[in-house]
Amino acid sequence: MKIHNLPQPVLAAVAGLAICGSSAHAASLSLYLDFETDFADQSGNGLSTTVTGSPTLSTSVPAAIGSGNSGSFDGNTTWVDVAANALINSNAFTMMYFVNAGAQNGSFERFTSRGGFEFDTAISSTGQLSFFSIGASPQGWHNSGTSIAVDSSTWNHIAWQDDGTNTRLYVNGSLVYTQVTTGSLSSFLRIGAVQTAVGAGSEGFLGLMDDFAWFDDTTDPLTATDIAFIANNGVAAFIPEPSSALLVGACGIGALLRRRRR
Repeated sequence: MKIHNLPQPVLAAVAGLAICGSSAHAASLSLYLDFETDFADQSGNGLSTTVTGSPTLSTSVPAAIGSGNSGSFDGNTTWVDVAANALINSNAFTMMYFVNAGAQNGSFERFTSRGGFEFDTAISSTGQLSFFSIGASPQGWHNSGTSIAVDSSTWNHIAWQDDGTNTRLYVNGSLVYTQVTTGSLSSFLRIGAVQTAVGAGSEGFLGLMDDFAWFDDTTDPLTATDIAFIANNGVAAFIPEPSSALLVGACGIGALLRRRRR
């Protein structure tokens, strides 16, 4: 099930409800990869994606999703590039994804990266969630002090939220780290590998990823409650399809709104 822009009658029906996305949240979803059948943008914005190598689809998915497919990256030759676009250049944003990390691959195994090291996210050699930003103070890698399991059976939801002044890290819906950052974004986004020096030992992501989303937080930033809801239910439950929203009237029945459920 793919995300669509909601028509005005549906937006009116769900306006003001805390349990699911508002019309503004639907509009602020800039990029969405659900990895159901391919590696294309499903947000409705048509952002250009280019696949390198042959990343595959896996039937292993987070419990919050229930069933369907995820994207599998080999840590070396497979990644997805999202072309530079103003929709993913806001200094206020939330980027999130589910990951199931395999064996460690390099000192900083990249989940995502931006050209020029504008904003990279990774898991360090010690299992800590980390990010690199040329706008961080001080500039360079920042380890969150929060570790996630590196094995083939554990899924985690990771959300990075930046308001132009601070970067906040949420793990499985809980705020675990805050770091002062400034700077701007303008380059392409790479998912699954570092944006330079690609090849053996290039710190690419070895594992599975699902439900990748980028929200523009300029006018209606996601709240901590929003992020926790998505961590427990997935993006599609947060911003349902028009037919699902009409069916439930107030999007209070989460099972009907999910992209994929058991």
